[in-house]
Amino acid sequence: MASRRTWMERTCYCCRAEYSFDTIEYGKRTIPVVGWFRLTGEPACPECGWVSLVMIAGRKRAIHASLTVGWLGVAGVVGAIAAHPWAVGFSYSTASLILGIFGVAVCLWHAAVALSDPNRLREKNARESVRLEKLGLLELDLETDSDLAERVRPAVSRWAYPLLVLGAIGVLFTFGAFALKATSGWAENPSTKPEIVGPADTLHVWFPQHIQAVQGHWVGTPQAVLLVEGETEPISVPVTASKDTWGNTISGKSVSNTRTPLWADVRVPADPRLAGKKVEVRIDMPIQYPTEAGRGFNNVDDEVSTTQVFTLADQKAGGLYFASFFFTAMGALLATLCGVGLWVVSGWLPCVPRRR
Repeated sequence: MASRRTWMERTCYCCRAEYSFDTIEYGKRTIPVVGWFRLTGEPACPECGWVSLVMIAGRKRAIHASLTVGWLGVAGVVGAIAAHPWAVGFSYSTASLILGIFGVAVCLWHAAVALSDPNRLREKNARESVRLEKLGLLELDLETDSDLAERVRPAVSRWAYPLLVLGAIGVLFTFGAFALKATSGWAENPSTKPEIVGPADTLHVWFPQHIQAVQGHWVGTPQAVLLVEGETEPISVPVTASKDTWGNTISGKSVSNTRTPLWADVRVPADPRLAGKKVEVRIDMPIQYPTEAGRGFNNVDDEVSTTQVFTLADQKAGGLYFASFFFTAMGALLATLCGVGLWVVSGWLPCVPRRR
């Protein structure tokens, strides 16, 4: 053997046998038999087949942490897009379905890692280490009584089971908005958000016009009427719009014009008879906004209007639909707590009392 600098010495915590192995050649030429996942980068004890719980715990914690961070990233991005009023077309139910499918995959991966125990394959692990010994990649320095290996601590925490149940419940919750929309049969309005609106809900209406306003400031004083399908007399309904104020000066890092969309929130009357009907909404809105002029700005007065047709769902269906997305968010939180909990309890594995 040319050099021993790449060799590492180990003492088996289980049977107290001492052995050493070539870290470089082992990593190049072998894959340890540790079950479905590679939970350790070192060979098992050639006497008893025991894989160190410290290594298993470290690898499990790394996998659980990676899955949890990835889940948080996806859930945060999807949730932020779904919650933004400008993201028309990316509905709550779409976000719910994406989070649900991704959550199922993450939860199953968490379960496979948390419930994996390389020491269930101790005999096979020992045979693999003996094979490595014959190849010259491992040397047994001190033999001992392998009967001591019966005092094995599990590589699966008993806390993993309730945490996985918590994660499964969370994943079920993430499907909330998608399940409600799929089973309700409510009419959709792709041009607004949320796309499901019923009597007593607020209808968020986007105008086709855009303005060039300094830092997106504008103020509107809209008036709206609602014409119900089958009726001839329009109904005056409450409506609100932006109420920005900017005074005589506007300061900031970038005092320049921004392409700004115009909107208005229309309150649909709380009349159960409107459920399932088409309504035509007409909004006339005088607006004022600052526009860049030299080193300052000028206030511009204008008026915009729009007429759009929507189909109403059941009474307060929009509020219920929004509440279902809240359940989706709560499910994402429970799934996150599952991942964090598994990361914590995996670190307890080397501290579990021995079985005798």
